[in-house]
Amino acid sequence: MELTSEFKMKDLGIMHYFVELEVWKIPIEILLSQGKYIVKLFEIFGMIEYKSLATPMEMNFKKLC
Repeated sequence: MELTSEFKMKDLGIMHYFVELEVWKIPIEILLSQGKYIVKLFEIFGMIEYKSLATPMEMNFKKLC
């Protein structure tokens, strides 16, 4: 059964932005990002001019489970 025969539907084309997520479709993957949302938050809180800081992280971490 086709969804279009059961429900009234409209093709809006390829999705680019949905509920604060940016969506990119490449041949074998779909990528999701919240970059635009984060920039908007930085602007709201006046942090757009802040510089990034490296966060120390253990390399080759192996979870013990």
